[in-house]
Order: sequence, then C-alpha cells, then structure tokens
Amino acid sequence: MGLGYWYVRFRGWLAARPFERACRDPEAAQAKVLQTILRDNGRSSFGADHSFSELGSYEDFKQRVPIRDYEAHRPYVEQILEGNLTALTSEAPFMFGSTSGTTNKPKWVPINKRWYRQLASNVRVWLTRAIMSHSRALDGKVLTVVSPAVEEYAPSGMPIGSASGLTNSRVPWLIRRTYAIPYEVAEIADYEQRYFAIARLGAESNVTMVITPNPSTLSRIADEMRAHADRIIASIRTGALGIDVAGLSGPQRKLLEGIDSKLKPNPKRADVLQQALDREGTLLPKHCWGRLALIGCWLGGSAGVHARALLKSFGEVALRDLGLRATEGTFSIPLADGVADGVLALHSNFYEFIPVDEIESDSPRTLLAHELTLGAQYYLVITTFGGLYRYDMNDVVEICGYHEKAPMIRFMRKGRDMVSIVGEKLHVNQALAAGRHAISATGLDWVQFRLLPDEEGSKHLLLVEFVQERLSPEERERFIEAFDAGLMEANPEYPSKRKSDRLGRPELIPMKAGWADGQRQWDVQQGKRDVQYKWKYIDVAWDDHSRGCVLESDDSVALA
Repeated sequence: MGLGYWYVRFRGWLAARPFERACRDPEAAQAKVLQTILRDNGRSSFGADHSFSELGSYEDFKQRVPIRDYEAHRPYVEQILEGNLTALTSEAPFMFGSTSGTTNKPKWVPINKRWYRQLASNVRVWLTRAIMSHSRALDGKVLTVVSPAVEEYAPSGMPIGSASGLTNSRVPWLIRRTYAIPYEVAEIADYEQRYFAIARLGAESNVTMVITPNPSTLSRIADEMRAHADRIIASIRTGALGIDVAGLSGPQRKLLEGIDSKLKPNPKRADVLQQALDREGTLLPKHCWGRLALIGCWLGGSAGVHARALLKSFGEVALRDLGLRATEGTFSIPLADGVADGVLALHSNFYEFIPVDEIESDSPRTLLAHELTLGAQYYLVITTFGGLYRYDMNDVVEICGYHEKAPMIRFMRKGRDMVSIVGEKLHVNQALAAGRHAISATGLDWVQFRLLPDEEGSKHLLLVEFVQERLSPEERERFIEAFDAGLMEANPEYPSKRKSDRLGRPELIPMKAGWADGQRQWDVQQGKRDVQYKWKYIDVAWDDHSRGCVLESDDSVALA
C-alpha cells in the first residue's frame, strides 16, 4: 500500500468524524444544520425576504418558506447573474453547477466554498470506506470520467461547469498521479474522440479502481475497446494518442497535441494487449485490467440494470454505489457493495421527506430524518449550504435500513415519471419490468427502449433498439405480446384499460442499430451533461434524432 492509500485514509478519517457523530443523533444533527444555514445566510436577499433572523425552529422555517422547485429559485439566480452575489447565500458563490431542468433552460446551481467543502468531505468518506473494504483498489491507477470543470461562462463572467470536474482538476498531486485519465481529456469537445482517448489511455494503464456515476459511460468505454482494439494497441506501441488532428485548429488541436506530447512508446504493454486480443478474439476492460478491484457507479433505479451488465465486459468485480448525488449536492454515502443503499449525509444538508402518496396533496406532510418508516418511499426535499431552500428534488427514495440511528436511503426513481393516456398511469419502473419480462419470455434482448404516448391512437409506441440485427415479423409479434403481458403484471390499472379496449396494445417501432448511443450524443449536444446522463424510458414526444432512426417506418406512426 502506497503513500496515496494512507493519505486517503487519514483525510477520510477526519471527514468521517462529523458524519459518524450525526449518525448517532439524527434529530440533533439536523437541527444544528438548519440553525447554521439560517444563521449564516440571514444577510442574503433570500434570507431577508424570508425573515431568517426571526426563525427559531423548524416549524417557523416550514411556515415561512414554501417548498419550491428550481424555477422558484431562478429569480434569485438571476440576481446573482446581475451582480448581487449574496442573493441566495451570504457567502458569494464562485461558480455555477449546470444541469438540465424542467424547462428548456438549464439549471444553474450556485456553488460556494462551504458547499464545496461538504462535497469534498463526503467524497473522502465514501472513498475511505471503499478502500477499507478493497485495500488493493489504489494499488494501480484510478480511472475516472468527469465533465469539464468549466463548460461556459455566465454573462457576468462567472464560470459554469461541473463539481466533479472541479474536484478532479483540484486534487492534490499525490492523488492526481494515480489517475489513468488526465483531466484534460474531459475538455475534448468531440464525443467520439473523447471516448476513444479514454479507452486508449485506460487500456495502457493498470487500472485497479473505476469511478464514474453512470454505468452506461463504462459500457461505452468497453465498446470503444472492442471496436478499436487494433488502433488502441498500435497507438500504445508508438506512444501516440491515436487521434488525427488534421483539419482541427485552435484550442482543440492544441489540447489534443498537448495530451499526445506527454505519451511515450510502450511496446511491452502493447504486446500484452495484442496477446489478449489474439487469445480472446476481442479486447475488453477485463482483458486489460486483470487486477481491477472495484467499480464505483450508480446502482439504483434504472442505472442498476446497466450496472449489472458491466460484469460481462469488466469481469467479476465488486460494484459500489456512489450514493445519491446530483449537481445540487451529495445526499447519501453507501458503505457496502452491491446495493444502492446509502447512509443519509445528515451533517451536510437539511432534509425533509414527503410520503409518495401525498405528493399531489395541496398540503402534503413533511417528515424529518428521525421520523421515517422503514420500507416506506418518500419524495426528497433539501435545504443546502449552497442556497437551495426547501428544494423539491423530484427524487423518490426508499428507507431501507439504519446505520447507528441514521436512516439509509435507496434511490428508486425520478418522481412523476409517468405517462397516462386513459388513466393507466404507467410508471417507468413498470415499463422496465415489462421490458425485462419480454426478454425472459422471448429471448430477444434490447439495447434500449422508450415509451411514447400516441394519444390519438390511444396506445403507447414502444421504440426498441434490439441486440439482434434483424427480427422476423413473428419475433416482433412475440416480443410486443410479452411486453404487453409484462405491463399487465406490473400495473394494476393496465389490464382493465386494455380489456375494455380503451387502450390499445403498444405498437412496436424497431429502431436502427446505434439509436441509443446516438440519442445520448444528440442529447449531450442539446446541452445535457454526458457523465450524469440519464436515459429516458418514458418521454412525451418524438425528437429529431429518434425520428431519423426508425428502422422501418409505418405510415400509421405519427412522428410528431
């Protein structure tokens, strides 16, 4: 175990002390967090507007500050953009974190030093717990995939980017030297070039730990290794990045040439990879990283389906959830492998919970961390040191256990992910259950699928990219029958709507090979963040990319 291991252990031990103290007395810990947030931000515009200086208890806070979404916070963000840096917090933010919102405008989440220190502290606690269980995880290189720390600038000049990229770019030299992928790779603008660079640089390294939120990112790395094995090996042998910069100019050419200039010929590693390719007939992460000890990625919700599929490409390796993380903050810290359960980060944010069956109520109950019921599901509402107050995350979590007295939460789904034509109220989890049922019933596997409502036809359109290149009409019929049967099992309202002919059977729309990967690229080009990308299993309408990827268009399908 090297110096880096002991450095992480020491910093993690320091960070874990307030975390563990909070776990022993959640009620007191949460009261202290709320009091600190109100006291520290009383001089902010938001604090003055909501009389923070007069709020002495949670009940006062609840009565004075309504639950709100980002759009209700946006006017204060606009004030920051106009120069009022203390609109939301008394401590001025130094950047915005960017994420997609419910409108066509992105959400810009202010980040200040206090918030950032909490983020770094929670990362250290997670990492320390992980390497305590997997002591060899830092023996080699660590592969992380992040978004750029700075993606653009607000009109005021304040940077906009990702907290993960910021953290990656600021890590101490002692840790940075263990990274398989230099931060500069995150700034490669071209999607194809960036992932080739990640696969090429990763393949050269002895990677023992992989960390990135979205498991589909890792699937893409495996695909790059498989598709470009010869090119990767040749590049490693000669010490080149393997990306042709001809035709490029300006900063991107300079960036790629800078990465390339730091590489050296590595014929020994190239020989090892060539032998693996000759022996296996393909090149995958499991062939490159025989000592891989741990993958850290999301395991909850729909991401869990893709996480388990990683083992085919990465080998039998431990999976550990990264916790409930978002641009808005880090809300849980998992302590065990193979599950999405994480301890609520009681020392970092103030939390409220709304029972799922009350979310549409005019006056839903809000419960605190010490008032929750094991096995129950809740919508999560947060108040943070970064200036979000009673902020509805639209995330549904389940209480799945306790660490000391602290509740452990598991991310279940994004809230309100439903589609309903005649009152069937199909939820994304039910659609996923039907998709898995169709695989087991027919043996026909899908890469991705999406449900779209066809309200005029009173049916759902099921867009599917199959693993199999071509399906016969009989195979298609069996698949859609099985999917329909899966919905019958998963949704109690669905059978009555179908049997009464109020709702037609879903219509299968086969999609071209590469639709799902291209959709991700298209969405990223529209402004969604690559590293934290979430696939939409249910959407409300066609988009331009999907319109162009229908394998065999049917005149009865309204591509509108």
